Amino acid sequence: MDFNEVNLGKFHEERIVVEDKISDLIQVNTSIVGALAKTLKSDEIQEYRKKVQAILEDLIPAVESVGVDNDYLVELVDLVLDSDNHRVFSTAVKNRVVNNVMIPRQPVTPEICLKILASISLEVYSADDTPNLIPRVQRGLPQTVQSNILKWWECLCFDLVTEKTFLKMLPLMFTYLSFAYARSHISMLMMSILASYTKYDRHFSATRFASSWRMDVLKADIEKYPADPYLAALYLFLSDHKPDTDAVLVDYNIPSRTFAYPDMAFLKKLLVVRRNDILLSNNSNSIMLLAHNPQFSELVTKVTSHLQFLQGLKRSYSTGSDQRKRRKLDLEETDANGTLDVLVHSAVTVEIPLPLNTKELASSLKVTGQIGQGLFQSLLVDYDNLQLASAFMSDILPDGLEHILTDSAIDSAKVKHLSFFMLLLQSDGDVGITLDEWLTDALLERSSSGFQLTGSNSKSKQELLEGLNCYAQLTDLDLTFTRTLFFDESTNMDKSLNLAPIFSHLPASAIPDFNNGVFGISQLDTADTFTYITTLDALLDLFTNWSELQTPNYKAMNDVFSKVIYASASRFSRDVEAAADQILEKLVFVRFLRFLADAPPRKVNPATLCLPPELAYSLFFSANPILLNAVCRQVVATKTYYNETATQVLSDEDITYEIQPHQLNALREIHYSYVMDYCNVIWRNKAFHRASQGQSAKGFLLGGEFTETLLKRRFHVHGDDFADDDDRIVDEAGERSEFNIFHSPPFANIITKIIRQKEDDSASCEVRLAGPFTVKQFTRLRDAGNWLGDEFPDETGFESAILKQLGDSGYEGIVSLLVSSLKSLFNR
Repeated sequence: MDFNEVNLGKFHEERIVVEDKISDLIQVNTSIVGALAKTLKSDEIQEYRKKVQAILEDLIPAVESVGVDNDYLVELVDLVLDSDNHRVFSTAVKNRVVNNVMIPRQPVTPEICLKILASISLEVYSADDTPNLIPRVQRGLPQTVQSNILKWWECLCFDLVTEKTFLKMLPLMFTYLSFAYARSHISMLMMSILASYTKYDRHFSATRFASSWRMDVLKADIEKYPADPYLAALYLFLSDHKPDTDAVLVDYNIPSRTFAYPDMAFLKKLLVVRRNDILLSNNSNSIMLLAHNPQFSELVTKVTSHLQFLQGLKRSYSTGSDQRKRRKLDLEETDANGTLDVLVHSAVTVEIPLPLNTKELASSLKVTGQIGQGLFQSLLVDYDNLQLASAFMSDILPDGLEHILTDSAIDSAKVKHLSFFMLLLQSDGDVGITLDEWLTDALLERSSSGFQLTGSNSKSKQELLEGLNCYAQLTDLDLTFTRTLFFDESTNMDKSLNLAPIFSHLPASAIPDFNNGVFGISQLDTADTFTYITTLDALLDLFTNWSELQTPNYKAMNDVFSKVIYASASRFSRDVEAAADQILEKLVFVRFLRFLADAPPRKVNPATLCLPPELAYSLFFSANPILLNAVCRQVVATKTYYNETATQVLSDEDITYEIQPHQLNALREIHYSYVMDYCNVIWRNKAFHRASQGQSAKGFLLGGEFTETLLKRRFHVHGDDFADDDDRIVDEAGERSEFNIFHSPPFANIITKIIRQKEDDSASCEVRLAGPFTVKQFTRLRDAGNWLGDEFPDETGFESAILKQLGDSGYEGIVSLLVSSLKSLFNR
């Protein structure tokens, strides 16, 4: 069976085993319920215990592959929570069932969670913390079992059925915070539910839940249990949604481990179960199906979002965090701006990463299913056999990660062969040179002669072939531009190989062959997402790895650049509704733009640098700060190129040698329209302004009637900033400020955080600016005298300070565009 295939028949058999064995467990529990459990003799108890152990021995291996259906999951929860069956189902057995058997195939229902909440023991504590148990007729559920099943729920809190019932559980959960053994899980569950599920009930909000009496109760509990970090974390979380909460707990110790995911091993089991369930549902035995399956992508997105949420809590509330300082909000502003609640209260659930290393970010995001760096590191840590592959880990993991996620282990022998192969590829000796020549021959000249190594290297032939085969199996990149290579029969390696990952190791002499169509780059506009991303990555790695590039190579590269750009323009403009799903593709594409900007200026064709309008506009309106910053950086680099380099021809080897002046002027005119259109929206409050004949601004080539209608729409509500007439977006000065950088979706939250930091750093600040920055709000707060004092006497200085901070945060592309294009910012 192929490495990338699974045995569906085995899964079907294991499902039958799971259902039968769970039924046997339930039957045992049914046999000992009620009075019968108390009358069981010692030998009968031992017999039942042996039977349960035997059932679990058969059940656990099967359930770790196929999981448990929700109907059976309810019965297992009832079994675990039954306090009368303890003589047969001991605490250890119940914990084993929770940790190893209760792996759900579907999202967890409210019914199950309500059962768990109802099982929590109600214990009353005296002033000296001595437990005084409420008299019981029946034996209570052991606290270790209660804690363990709460941890199980916390592990699955990102994958609950989206019903309002979970919000209704919050008041009851709040009452359980006084129980030390349950507090950590209850606190984290409450924060997760408040962050993820309030959107399903428009009548419920975290602000309303964080009532004054609840905050007072939490403060009292914190004073009573000062060593418990979870109470402090919950208090700080709720205070972000409660504008009238006083600043407290600045020096409280909350370790970063407070916000760790509770059981990463369980998460790995869950991913395997969901993977196999999807394959069974689609009757497919190929794990490559997961690359395009919406169910699996949704699950991995949920996992990633939850891990990012925990990381956000860690950054916001753990000891040493810069965000621990709290201030009282301006209540008047907050009440007038209820629609911006998340923005005003610095929600920790949305964290936009700063593009301090765009290449690293794109590499971590290109994994199928948007797995994310946090999950990447967590799932990798327990795979001991991968330590054998340290020599090639950086090469293999980015494209092969989905296989590590979906397979429980990788054969150590294959890893060793793969490691050997990658060492050869990276070698400076004869083996590496010979291998490069052979790969070039196999890929570019379409040779069918097979593998050829001579002399002392021939003894490594079999190991190298096995390494190549393992590499192809681990990555299994289905790319249209690669050749299929078959080994000769004597090697017993009859499987086809896809050598796309080896692309980046080809020598520079291979570049002229790009024009023969072998690589099918023109098909990128219709390729699937995985193919598109991996193709661009392979090309970029190839070009980047060449330390010395001659002019003929750059001429061929410019042809590749042009094909990639126009294929991408067609791809991104074909389906407007799919724009939100193309973020990963665009992140990789802007890496391409960065490469162009950093290339030797006289080696890049001016026509290549000028983006097609549909591409320049779609990246600008992507609502993603990294993409917006990247396209601004590209526009600045191209403007500099047109001003300083394009007209300079030093020799007939320059790319610009054959460019005619009228062609260059036409390209320059198109590009300058991008500069003015961008600046008009971002800073000049002239969104979609179309200049008169002979001037640069083109209004993004939008029709006048459409622009007029667009500008009359209400997109934000900022207290009394806008009147109720139809022209409320255009203010008294005729400025269209609704779309500037202070209001735009990519940067409104980021700039609000910058303003918050300035307010926190100011000794005279007593109120906060609520919502996006406007001149009217600035004037009112400045005149009140209790905001930022004399630090910013006018809005111009304040805007410039925000812009500088934005550049210092990594968004240098936007700042560079504005400063280099607008005279008003030259001397600021």
